Amino acid sequence: MKKIFTLLAVLLLSVSLNAQLLYEPFTYTPDVALGLSVQSNGVWQKVNSGDSILIEAGNLSYTGLPASTGNRINFGGSGTDYYTSFTNQTAGTIYYSFLLNVATVAPLSTTGDYFTGYIENGSTTNYFARTWMKSDGAGGYLLGINPGSNTANTQWASTALAQGSTYLVVVAFEIVAGTQNDIAKIWINPTVGSPEPTADATSNNSLSGTANDPSSGIQRLLLRQGSSSAAAGALQMDELRVGTTWADVTPNASSPSLIADPTSLTGFSTIFGSPSASQSFDLSGTNLSGGSGNITVTAPANFEISLNAGGPYSGGSLLIPYTGGALSSTTVHVRIPFPASLGTVSGNVTCSGGSATANVGVSGNVLEAQPTVQATNVTITNITDNTFDLNWTPGNGSFRIAVLRQTSASVGLPSDGTNYAASTIMGSGGTTGSGNYVVYNGSGTGPLTVTNLFPGTNYTVTVYEYNSSIAGTDNYLTTSATGNPTSASTTGITNLLTQGFFTGIAVPQFMGSFTGGTQNRIPTMYFAKISGLAPNTVYKYYTQAANTTDFATTATGAGGSLLIDYNTTTTTPVTYTYVASGSFTGSNYSFLTSDASGNFQGTFGFIHTTNSRFTKGNNLYPTIVLVDD
Repeated sequence: MKKIFTLLAVLLLSVSLNAQLLYEPFTYTPDVALGLSVQSNGVWQKVNSGDSILIEAGNLSYTGLPASTGNRINFGGSGTDYYTSFTNQTAGTIYYSFLLNVATVAPLSTTGDYFTGYIENGSTTNYFARTWMKSDGAGGYLLGINPGSNTANTQWASTALAQGSTYLVVVAFEIVAGTQNDIAKIWINPTVGSPEPTADATSNNSLSGTANDPSSGIQRLLLRQGSSSAAAGALQMDELRVGTTWADVTPNASSPSLIADPTSLTGFSTIFGSPSASQSFDLSGTNLSGGSGNITVTAPANFEISLNAGGPYSGGSLLIPYTGGALSSTTVHVRIPFPASLGTVSGNVTCSGGSATANVGVSGNVLEAQPTVQATNVTITNITDNTFDLNWTPGNGSFRIAVLRQTSASVGLPSDGTNYAASTIMGSGGTTGSGNYVVYNGSGTGPLTVTNLFPGTNYTVTVYEYNSSIAGTDNYLTTSATGNPTSASTTGITNLLTQGFFTGIAVPQFMGSFTGGTQNRIPTMYFAKISGLAPNTVYKYYTQAANTTDFATTATGAGGSLLIDYNTTTTTPVTYTYVASGSFTGSNYSFLTSDASGNFQGTFGFIHTTNSRFTKGNNLYPTIVLVDD
């Protein structure tokens, strides 16, 4: 019995050596506009906004690796960052690899920027094992590695890499018990099929200062576009792999291999008592042992699988035969069955056989039934500059949330299976979408007072009924109803930057730009009329210049202020005061007085600074910021 048990343990170990956590060949349709998240149907999620990472036709290849499939990605400069998920890893060493071709190095700086790495479980901002790139100053570039958040810990490989050449890059991140001691390594063009060699660069979190630790594990892979002035102009990536061994991410073309695509299926959702809609992945294999045999595909708890979209489905295992050491692409369908446990469900569909394995992570929610009667008669009362009261008539849900947004913001609907933290301090609660803040979550009604509102601003409140019993079962009713949603404006004058109340009488069409250094700054002067003021009222003011991204925000732009005190100036010529940054503190402002019609007409000015708003070619708008004296 000892011999049999020992042999079995060795065989299991041998199989686990070829189990990848993630394989991404980008088998998505190329598009010159639609980005990675859309084309991957949500396999890749957005971290922020900006221009997209795009799928383009073609592959990168590397001698010794299995033949590349699918397509590749192309990006550069600044823009949207993305992540995809794999099974959470809380200990040991996690490897990732990719093929890289930098088609255009410029304007990559000699300081550089990072473009890929790991993200902590459940986070979109806590990054680890970041791969950096910087210019070598001679038309090529260098790669570096950093284990955590402290840029000073970046260590660089010494070999300069050439524009237009393809490289295999491998990164390892070792989670070491304790704090400030995790280790990251990078290899460039290692020999495929050989044991793990000495790294080209190694770094750890103890080299300089403090850095972050992955307290909840590593669960996501990041693609980052960086800054427009520091990142490469254009780069291609392909054949991304994540695994727990060196062999996982440097598979030899002749080694047994199972490939699942995609390696994660998320967003399953169903109401308790019904199966969910199905999703699918494709499974293929090469160099499988034994010539002919079967691949065993096993569903985790709360999921079932089938080789046909219409079923029948099984909550256990199914066999997929292979011959000639190869498994042609076979589609496996997955769904949540009935019965399944209420709440969040997750696990791995395991595929094994022919001395190879592959896993597909699956996750979703089993929800309570949706309410049938929405909340009505939402009211906004007792309105002031910064507060108002909310109330409503409940529907027939067990609970409800009240979501408040500036009316100019797009509607963000709540997501089933998600429970939102609420706060009556506007901007402090959970969000159902950008600018959509949850100000109430409970089983009752108002009135409740919402604070921290902007004056002179229109707001819309929507109440959503939902049912929930345990975490992950929240099912929201998102239809409108009588008096739901409703809108109202706070009193006072808005403190958001608004295009209005400003008539240019003599405004230049061009101005000096920032091109380096702080010298040779040319004042920009203009003559304008301000309207909509209280009659015969003294105002404090300062001046700056803004771009369109400042509109409808509390930002007032940038630039130094040229200030004329119109309340004391009675002589000619008029003199002015310059302040580096206007504000209503200290002496960083001046005065003006409106006439009996609530207007003021005069000369204003600003001076450009090193702020990026003043980059050559940008369009800027003069801004005048006022407050009652």
